[in-house]
Amino acid sequence: MNDLHVTPCRHPETGQLADIPTEALEGWQKLGWEPIGESQSLQEIQTAAIQGENAQAATEAAAEVLADEVPDHTVKEVLDGVGDDPVKAQAALDAEQATDAPRKTLVTALAKVIEAAPDPVAAGDGATEAGQPGNPEGN
Repeated sequence: MNDLHVTPCRHPETGQLADIPTEALEGWQKLGWEPIGESQSLQEIQTAAIQGENAQAATEAAAEVLADEVPDHTVKEVLDGVGDDPVKAQAALDAEQATDAPRKTLVTALAKVIEAAPDPVAAGDGATEAGQPGNPEGN
């Protein structure tokens, strides 16, 4: 069985994003859709997404362990453990704010890590409902 290949596209009028089957791309282009990237194997995209979910779960588990240890460590040790990871920073911030006397320098530094993280909503998460392959009109 052949692996389905899709091409990321955007509709210029609506801004909607969709992964359109490459074999059907010509028909979608007649409806105004424009390719914005190279054709990719859908199986490879799905595998990468699963690996990303596994990495996210591992990061969240590490963040929970870190959060349990925050009150017992110096500001430097906590920040070294967090690095630039917003998930870890949020867990550490929550733990620090739950203490009787949150350390202002740590709270400020953790908030900066969180604020510096890219906004996943602003970056876009792919196709919208109306832009799903097989449903160009959103019906």
